[in-house]
Order: sequence, then structure tokens, then C-alpha cells
Amino acid sequence: MREIRFKAMLSGMKFLSAPFDWYDLRLMPQAEFIVQGTGIKDKKNKEIFEGDIVFDEDGEFSKTCKIEWNNESASFIGISIDDDGGFTMEEIDGEIIGNIYENPNLLSPNQA
Repeated sequence: MREIRFKAMLSGMKFLSAPFDWYDLRLMPQAEFIVQGTGIKDKKNKEIFEGDIVFDEDGEFSKTCKIEWNNESASFIGISIDDDGGFTMEEIDGEIIGNIYENPNLLSPNQA
């Protein structure tokens, strides 16, 4: 069973750098955003969280995806910001380049 981890952004600040578990959420009543970890790491061994923006380049094909929860599949997926559809987390083997909260400029206008 995987460990379920979270990150929180306190009002007006960056995300707390150290992810925490569900028990620690009670210590975050002032959190502006709380996001859940996917349990998957990027190419640089950094944990991917809901709301992260991941760039994946594989030869001629590249994609930039925002990571979100999908209720229908009950899993995290990557939604292409270039309207190329959705990808399972197993299909994404890229690098985190930001997140939708701190780097909304990385999203196309129809994804913001």
C-alpha cells in the first residue's frame, strides 16, 4: 500500500517544501491549497502532486500536462494543455516544470 502524502500552500506563500501525511493536515487550518501526491516521481526523482505541470519529451513527441484527479477512473491523470487529450500517469515520464498555483503562465489560456 502506498503512502498518501500532501503539500500545503499557506496564504501568500509558496508550497511547504516537505510533504506531510494525513495526520499533519490538522496542523494546517490556514492552508490556502492542499494537494495530494500521486505516488509517482518525475525524471529527477521529485514526487509528482496534483496540480503539478509536467513536461515530457520523447524523441519527436512532447507534451505538457497538468496533473489532476479523475473521478471516472479513480486515478490521477495528466491532461494535455495542448488539447492532445488525457494520459495515464504511467504514460507520463517527464519533469515537473511548475504547478497550476504558482505558475499559471505555463498553462494555455483555455486551461487556466
